[in-house]
Amino acid sequence: MKREEKRQKLHEGLLRMLYPPPPSPPSQEETDHGPEKLTRAQRKKIRRKKLKEASTRRQNIIGPLLPTEEIDREDVNVSAPPQGVRQNANETGRL
Repeated sequence: MKREEKRQKLHEGLLRMLYPPPPSPPSQEETDHGPEKLTRAQRKKIRRKKLKEASTRRQNIIGPLLPTEEIDREDVNVSAPPQGVRQNANETGRL
């Protein structure tokens, strides 16, 4: 009988280890305070709100940079290409 009891305990222990019992359902009090799973519409609304906030934060830095005061003082034409830079190698001759 001892041998059967040991075998049964071992078998039950292995079953508990390999297939743990599901967690007990939370009581009503715990669900009131804990985070609930959001519906798809709620998740979508939150996602849109976060994206909108992120875009308003980035709005100030998106766009072309204005010329600095130093360039304006030197009367340098920013739209013209700098001197010494070739547009194409064929324009000045082949290398």
